[in-house]
Amino acid sequence: MTSKMKSKKAFVFAVFSTWAAVLGLLNPAAHAAPSSSEETCRACHALDTVKVGPPFRAIASRYHDDADAVDKLKQSMLQGSSGKWGTAQMPPNPITPAEATRFAHWILQLAAPGQRN
Repeated sequence: MTSKMKSKKAFVFAVFSTWAAVLGLLNPAAHAAPSSSEETCRACHALDTVKVGPPFRAIASRYHDDADAVDKLKQSMLQGSSGKWGTAQMPPNPITPAEATRFAHWILQLAAPGQRN
């Protein structure tokens, strides 16, 4: 096995492990930003800066007026996605549909006040 393959496997394992550990701690009623220890997705996403994936605020801005936004974000979290934000692929995450729904709502509430529905 090449070192590149080992690195990819380690990265995917880290992302899945972090999502599973942290999202179980999220308060379903919380609308405030999750604490840094709760944000497993920070491996690829940040609030306002581009990392591997797009910033949370950019996601909120893109989907703020989409009536199906929660379902689209939930599907991306649960099934993974590619081609929506360049060439990076988002792997599926081992979270429940309820957790994905809560996180999608959290992301969407980050839209600028004039953009929120």
